[in-house]
Parts: sequence; structure tokens; C-alpha cells
Amino acid sequence: MSALKYWVWLSSVSGVGAVAARQLLEQFGTPESVYNADAREYGDVEGIDRAAIKQLLKKDLTPANNILSSCTSVGCSILTMQDADYPDRLRNIYGPPIILYVRGRLPAIDDEAAIAVVGTRNCSAYGLAAAGQIGSDLAKHGLLVVTGLARGVDTAAARGALRGGGKVVGGIGSGLDVVYPPENAQLFDDVAGNGAILSEYPPGSPAIAGHFPARNRIISGLSRGVLIVEAPQKSGALITARFALSQDRDLWVASTGVRADEGRRIYDRRGTMALAADGAGIVYSAADILEAWNMEMPPAKPEQIPAGVGLATTIAESLGVKL
Repeated sequence: MSALKYWVWLSSVSGVGAVAARQLLEQFGTPESVYNADAREYGDVEGIDRAAIKQLLKKDLTPANNILSSCTSVGCSILTMQDADYPDRLRNIYGPPIILYVRGRLPAIDDEAAIAVVGTRNCSAYGLAAAGQIGSDLAKHGLLVVTGLARGVDTAAARGALRGGGKVVGGIGSGLDVVYPPENAQLFDDVAGNGAILSEYPPGSPAIAGHFPARNRIISGLSRGVLIVEAPQKSGALITARFALSQDRDLWVASTGVRADEGRRIYDRRGTMALAADGAGIVYSAADILEAWNMEMPPAKPEQIPAGVGLATTIAESLGVKL
């Protein structure tokens, strides 16, 4: 625990992001050595400017100790990038988080056929149904679903994977004690009970807009491939797609029709369509992903309904109806 406070301190220093924190670790070896360094030594590290040095010199461990206390209260653990259980898949991306706050039990990511399933919050009923069905089918055949637990596609994919009897890993842009969106409280419990929820932000951190693009690199970084179900041109899911490409991950989009349910309006899927035009693979079912990864189609697990998710909710979700 005494060493953890230095990890938490380094990850929380204002003006020192994940890239700079890793550079400091490479220079000094441990967070404690970073803490004990002086201004001249900080100045020798590439990318550490005067503003960052000023913050590093404050040497205040009080916030770090408070965060450790809050982790105990919240019931979350801390995984550092030097721990054996920290996924190599994530460790090797550009700018990996130096620590992860974990609720639940993180699967052995490097041994998993993990696929991120993400998309827009404001999706069509077709998008909800597609995400739920694909999530369920992937889980039934042994794949690990990674998603952001946001409204819309992410929520449908996570619920589908849980119904399929699989594990889910959720990467969020807030502290683990901050449920966002608030209506997903039961889903958060179900995911933590059947996998894990991860964040690089300490307990109490709000769900602010600037956190979500950063967490997207974690979602793609944990995964072998990324599936975008539905996304307009300015969707945050496209940020995840860009991270996937930069991390050399497989990238797919789900096949969608032009018109949404009942033909009432044209939904904005131009982002998804642009990815397909640029060469992303097109997925019609979970079988397409299994085939791309040369995975055999094992017998499917029976579908399950997790605690708190009734049959009426399941049907309503597939139809895009909010109960």
C-alpha cells in the first residue's frame, strides 16, 4: 500500500498525462523515485515542461492517500502498469494509463478474444437490436465484449453479452463510484459481477466530456478488434475507431440499412458508412468475426438474463422502447 500512494500521486499530478508519466517512469524506474527527484532531474526528461515540473515539485501526498482511502470505501482495486496482471495488450499502446482502478475481476485480457462493441448514444431501434444480438452471439461463442457502458449501442451490447452468458469489461470516463448514465446502475453491478469495470480516473471523478475520448483508447487497447455498430460523423465511437487503427486493431462496422425503424426518418449513419468506404470490414453477424479470427464455432451457451434485467426489459430494448 505504501508504494501505491506514489503511483496514485504520479497519475494525479496536474499537467502530467499518461505519456509524460510513462516517460518519467522510464527515466526514474519507480514512482517513488519520480517523487524524490528534484527540478534539475525533471528537466532532463524529454517532454516535461516547466509547468509540469512546478506541479511535480509540490510533493503533496495527501490527495493520493485520500484516493486510497476512497478506494477502500468504494471497494475497488488498483492495477499498476508494472503489475503482472496489467494486460500487455494495453501496456503496449501509445500512452497507456499508468494505473487502472478496477471494480470486479479483470479477465486475463491477453488470453481473451476480446472485441470492443461501441456506437452512438442516440442510435436507432435497429442499432439497439443489432448491438444486443451481436453482443449476445459473441458471448455465447466465447468472446469477451469490451464496451463503454454509455447509453445506446454500448448499453445494448453489454446487456446482450450478459444475456449470452459472457463476461463484459466496461471502460468508463468517471470514477468507479460515479454511475453514468445513472439509469445503468444495475448494469454496472451486473458487469462488475461478470467481468470488470475499469477507469483511469479515481473514485469521485465526475463524468466530464474530456474524459471520454481518453477512455476510448483503453477500450480499443484492451481489444483485438473494434466493431462500430452505428455512428454519425461526429460520434465518439469514431474516436475509438481511430485509436483502433493507430493500435493496429481489426476494425469492423455493422451492416445497417439506410432507413430506421418504421421509415419515419433517416438516421445519421454517415460515420459508419465512411469507415466502410475507407476499408473497414462489414459484419452481418457474429459469425463474420469468428471467421475473420479463424475461430471455430463452438456450441452456443444458453442465453441468460442477468439479475435486474427482466424479460420485458429485454424485449423492449430490442424494440427501442424505454420502460
